[in-house]
Amino acid sequence: MLHETIYLSDKYSFLKNEKTNPTLTAYVNTGCENFCKNRPAVLICPGGAYAFVSPREAEPAVFHFLQAGYNCFVLDYTVEATGNFPTQLREAACSVDLIKSNKEQWNLNGKLAIIGFSAGGHLAANYATMWNCPEVEEVIKSKPVDACVLSYAVLSADENNFAHGCSIKNLLGHDPSEQEKERFSLQNRVSENTPPTFLWHTADDICVPVENTLMYAAALSANKVPFEVHIYPKGEHGISTGDELCFSKNQITEDIKHTQNWINHSIEFLNKYGF
Repeated sequence: MLHETIYLSDKYSFLKNEKTNPTLTAYVNTGCENFCKNRPAVLICPGGAYAFVSPREAEPAVFHFLQAGYNCFVLDYTVEATGNFPTQLREAACSVDLIKSNKEQWNLNGKLAIIGFSAGGHLAANYATMWNCPEVEEVIKSKPVDACVLSYAVLSADENNFAHGCSIKNLLGHDPSEQEKERFSLQNRVSENTPPTFLWHTADDICVPVENTLMYAAALSANKVPFEVHIYPKGEHGISTGDELCFSKNQITEDIKHTQNWINHSIEFLNKYGF
C-alpha cells in the first residue's frame, strides 16, 4: 500500500497562500502486481460546512472503496480562510489533474469518480458541473471526472429553497446575493454534459434537507443524465459509512444500519458506467 500525502501548492504554485495548505492523500494498492494494475480511482471530498474537513467522511470511505478495487484519494481542501471561492474548486481541479497525470505511477485505468459528503458534496457537484468554468480555466487546463457520488450533499444556495445557509456563507464569506444563490444552487448548473451521478440522503435530515438531493436528481432527469438516487426514511446528518469505522457499536441504530448499503449500491453504479 502506498500511503502518501501531497501538498498541492508544491505541485501547483498558484495555490500558494500563507493562510492555506491543501493536501491530497493517496491510498494506492500496490500489493499484487497483476491485481493492482489498471484500477479505477475515487477522489473523496469530506464534508464540514466549508468550516472544517471531517475525518469521519475520509478514511472510512477509503476503506470500503479500496476493498472494492479502487485506488483512493482524499482532498483536504481549504477551510481555514472562508470566503475565498474559487480556491476549493481550483484545488479540486489540481487534484483531478494530478491523479490523471500520474495514471501509470498509481496503477490507474483512467476512470475517476468524485465523491462528496455534505459540503464536500457541494464541492464535488460544483466540480462535476463546472470543471471548466472561467475561475478554474484561468489558472489550469482542467479535466472532467467520469462520475459523481453525492452523499447528503449541500446543493442549494437559496435559504428559501432548502439551503444549508452556513455552508454557502462560509464558502463566500458573506450571505449570498440573488445572483450568487442562482450560481451556487447546483441544480441550475446541471447539463447534458454532467457525468453519471449517484445520490443518497435521509428523508429526515434536519441539517441539510433531502430536497437538495431531490432537486438535483430532477435536474439530472431533465437533462437525461444517467443517475441513481436512494432516499432512506431515517438517519441523522453525517452518517458517512454508517458502520464501526465512524460509530461505536452501540451508536449504530437500525436506521443507521439501513443506510449502509449505499456503499455497495454506489460501487455497482460506478461499475455499470465503466469503472
